[in-house]
Amino acid sequence: MDILEILTKAINQRKPIIFEYDVDNKVKGKRYGHPYAVFTHPTSNNVMVHIYQTDGVSDTKDEIPGWRSPLLMHIKNIEILENKECFDILGTYKSNSPMYSRVFAKV
Repeated sequence: MDILEILTKAINQRKPIIFEYDVDNKVKGKRYGHPYAVFTHPTSNNVMVHIYQTDGVSDTKDEIPGWRSPLLMHIKNIEILENKECFDILGTYKSNSPMYSRVFAKV
């Protein structure tokens, strides 16, 4: 399965994931989170993943847990954490957000 297929499966099953974000200027290491959507950004046209990061490394000043939107093309070594419980949908998730006008998958 490719990255998009793995993410789509995790989103459909509401299962947590572990992945690496492979960008030269970003901290290397494992990131854990709940994938909510894969979408094409309305202005940049980049394919992005809306993830609620729950643990692992982070480059942002935002605390963990928190929302992140990494570029799909930089996500590597992704695994669905099949042995973990399905995640609950957070009240801060806006499924009707305009940024999801071109969505591949979403909860």
